[in-house]
Amino acid sequence: MTTYHRKITKRMFSSPLICYICGDGARGINFDVITCMSCKAFFRRNALRSLNVLRCRRKSNCEITIETRKNCPACRLQKCLKFGMKSKLIRLNSQALTQDIQLPRLRPLSLLQNDYSTFTVDHWNLLSNVINVCNEYNIINDIKCLLIEYYSLPVRLRIKPLTALSYMNKSLSTIQTILKRSPYFHSLSLNSRRSLIQNNTYLTTNLNSIFVSSEIDRWNNMNFSMSFNTLLGTDCVTQFSAILKRIDSNSISMKLMLFIIVFSSNCSIVIFNNQQNLKNKSTSIELIQIQNIFVTLLWKYLIYQYGYTDAIRRYCSLIKFVLDILYETEKLTNNEIYHQILNTFIVQTENLLIL
Repeated sequence: MTTYHRKITKRMFSSPLICYICGDGARGINFDVITCMSCKAFFRRNALRSLNVLRCRRKSNCEITIETRKNCPACRLQKCLKFGMKSKLIRLNSQALTQDIQLPRLRPLSLLQNDYSTFTVDHWNLLSNVINVCNEYNIINDIKCLLIEYYSLPVRLRIKPLTALSYMNKSLSTIQTILKRSPYFHSLSLNSRRSLIQNNTYLTTNLNSIFVSSEIDRWNNMNFSMSFNTLLGTDCVTQFSAILKRIDSNSISMKLMLFIIVFSSNCSIVIFNNQQNLKNKSTSIELIQIQNIFVTLLWKYLIYQYGYTDAIRRYCSLIKFVLDILYETEKLTNNEIYHQILNTFIVQTENLLIL
């Protein structure tokens, strides 16, 4: 990291970690969300209970703060779920007993297990900011509302590409928000910003769309898939469905990978052009310096979360996952409707963030 980029990171991400649920001081990521120990314990106790069991005595809109977090368990749990805490990450007692019975390891073999020391406060702050930016324009709830409207339509209208188009537009808006909110993007030269938008929009849009699809668990729905068949073609949808099955279940890893791809020097299949390559040389150096910040953050997070050996496996799996999406994305450049949508977005983003 250069001195200039280090100053940006320090300036923008030096605030302490704050619990997303109640605003207390946070103690890392718990069940996929940055929370305090109190909210972590609360979620562990109550996440598997039905919201019908926990009832709010008011209008289900209680404010959750450090002072009020114990007043209404129903609203507190609802806020936990709204911000993305995942009950599937809670180990049941039977699972815990099974998984905790292990043969004792020799001391030398433990040296590369979860290394908590390498994940510093600065790393936590930067990670917190990445999550904040991704959550600021969280399209998952918007997509769910879109699906409710979609399923209210007559069956004959559900196969039209309108739903797929709306889905793509919302995914594109997420990419625009990431760029707009990032101090790294605004630190780039105009040529570098333009190159980043032109070269990376296709892959980042599809990566984000697949990530959101996994979160809402609707891609395998026949009617929903048919709306994409009409727009993208059956073969493409089939391939993306197969790729989706291999997605990393850790949403934080996926969000970090999205930032890595956003700041790539080029995420398109390279077509060699000597003049263009010379023009892009300085741009690539600028972007690689920024991308390296997020690559390092992802790597340290994986080691912190899973240990060295499993971090290698997961990192390689993420790279293969992205390359497969890139391969299928390049096929879509021959799709006139898809190509027109993305190019229109690229022009709009350039006008908004560059001109």
